[in-house]
Amino acid sequence: MLAKYKVDKEFNSLDKLLSKAVFGYYDRSNPNYTNTELGVDMESMILLRDAFVNQQANAHTVRYRDRSHVFLSDDVFSRTDYYLYSNIADTPGYIAHELFHVAGIAEGIVDSQQMTNAIKEHCHLLGSEPIIIRH
Repeated sequence: MLAKYKVDKEFNSLDKLLSKAVFGYYDRSNPNYTNTELGVDMESMILLRDAFVNQQANAHTVRYRDRSHVFLSDDVFSRTDYYLYSNIADTPGYIAHELFHVAGIAEGIVDSQQMTNAIKEHCHLLGSEPIIIRH
């Protein structure tokens, strides 16, 4: 996918993407984070609050300085039924999705059903529920 969308050379491998990303946790039960607590600027904090609280996003990426800050909520790791394999979050799918944002691929492409289907086909956790993109 990275080659298909001709990402910049500094983002053309998993190692490079991970070196450009800072991962964090966003707890929806604490919507009053400060930008300092999140390690981002005020605008990014507002975008994160809107994504997680208002839009009920499970994961979201913002750019701050020279890094992408990827925040994941509990839903990304949810495991509700180990025996029947239902309601198991697609953790690898969510992370792959956010790393495509880190790579700089256009939001409309990354958030498309086509990309979501490709991630599900190639990166999903066996038995997981599909990732849900909320706008």
